[in-house]
Amino acid sequence: MVRPLGDATPADGDVVMFFPEADIKTVPGAALTISFGSEPVPGMTYSFLNHAKECGISPTMANAIPGWIFTGELIAALTRRGKMPVIYESIGAYGGNARINQYKSGEIAFHDDASVPPTAYGMIGNQFVDRITAMLKRVEKEERAQLAQTGAWAKEAHEKGKQLFMYSMGHIFPDEVGKTEIGKMYHSDVWNAGFRHPRPHDTFAEGDLCVLIGYQHPPDDLLRKARPVGAKVVYTAMFADRDFTRDPGVIWIDPMWSWPDACVPLEGYDVPLLAASGVVNGAIAWEIYRLSQ
Repeated sequence: MVRPLGDATPADGDVVMFFPEADIKTVPGAALTISFGSEPVPGMTYSFLNHAKECGISPTMANAIPGWIFTGELIAALTRRGKMPVIYESIGAYGGNARINQYKSGEIAFHDDASVPPTAYGMIGNQFVDRITAMLKRVEKEERAQLAQTGAWAKEAHEKGKQLFMYSMGHIFPDEVGKTEIGKMYHSDVWNAGFRHPRPHDTFAEGDLCVLIGYQHPPDDLLRKARPVGAKVVYTAMFADRDFTRDPGVIWIDPMWSWPDACVPLEGYDVPLLAASGVVNGAIAWEIYRLSQ
């Protein structure tokens, strides 16, 4: 139900979610306005701070966190008014595309066949925070050695004048790589492992490092292209590629979110809410960048 504002002027009764940019400081009109950013925006009805500066994280990733929390609490507020919006699944989920077709890509906005009890204030938002925190703590505990080795490989490749690649997929990515400081160190492009999508035509050589911030499927085609020529590969995905589990030049990093991606269950509803992958994968990508310096 969200549409780009573009050049339109909001009408009375409209709601605008505003993410300030360097050349855009305010929103015209008398609509209810909600901003997400590092500082309060004058004239906004509400401002949600992203804490990017004090936490030292990307503004995009920092906005995604309160953005998801707001989404969850909006869903909860609707249930308290006796309405349940249609929630979609990842297109990588087995029923994802079928659900999109069932509800006509957003034309059917609310359920008339779902009985969801009123959800209390804060329940969905706090569950999202708790579950993301648990995933990140588990990555820290179980994948720290793999992250450290990735950083060591990146430093070695850089010192020897080799190529560094960081491929990615998703809605926040690949801009989160290519248009940030990460993209100044790593060549960035889209590599949609597990989906039919054209692959980059990059050429790899011995000593290069290829990192994929992936999704559900391991990047079998990247592994089979890079490893025979001696390039190392690091990837995040739900599962490891069984043909490369013992390859000393390959590292698999488990991001710890589950196959559906959405991670917050809602009583009386058939699919979970709020995607985990963007926030968790973003944290992993930035940690790899930090360790690569």
